[in-house]
Amino acid sequence: MQPLEATLADLARERELKKLDHEHDEHMKRMEQEWALRRDAMQFTKDYGLFTLRSCLLLNGGAILAMLAFIGNLYGHATATPSLELHDFNYAIGLFGLGLVATVVASICGYLNFLAAQRQLSDSFALLKARSTTGMAAPNYAGKSTRNGAFVFGIASLALFVSGVISVICILSSY
Repeated sequence: MQPLEATLADLARERELKKLDHEHDEHMKRMEQEWALRRDAMQFTKDYGLFTLRSCLLLNGGAILAMLAFIGNLYGHATATPSLELHDFNYAIGLFGLGLVATVVASICGYLNFLAAQRQLSDSFALLKARSTTGMAAPNYAGKSTRNGAFVFGIASLALFVSGVISVICILSSY
């Protein structure tokens, strides 16, 4: 038979292990919830970014098509030479075309940013799996520069669209 002190020490050790196990389980539940929130926030950001890029692409591309259709309609219905010609709209078409290019560059930057975020997320999971973050430096990802590039080129696309619209308004008001 074991001495009373040994059994009390074993019971205390067992209680401490149960307490640590419970704390670990609670910590893992909180970590899973946090990762789920991060994943959902990243998905929302990605969806919103794609919507914005599609809108920029549609605005600039649609503006070019609308202007070409407008000019075609002028030439189709006019019996004499129309006062507005295609070369009058070259500047505006160029602005809308640059808006399309800016949208494509923004989408490339957004894609590279998404890849960097995925790489960072998978490395975070690997560190969590290893249960050791000490002694390991966080790698430097290109996420910040690509995110800024996507933002700048997205804003540039919208600015070029607005500039093109102002150019068309000036052309139409001068005739």
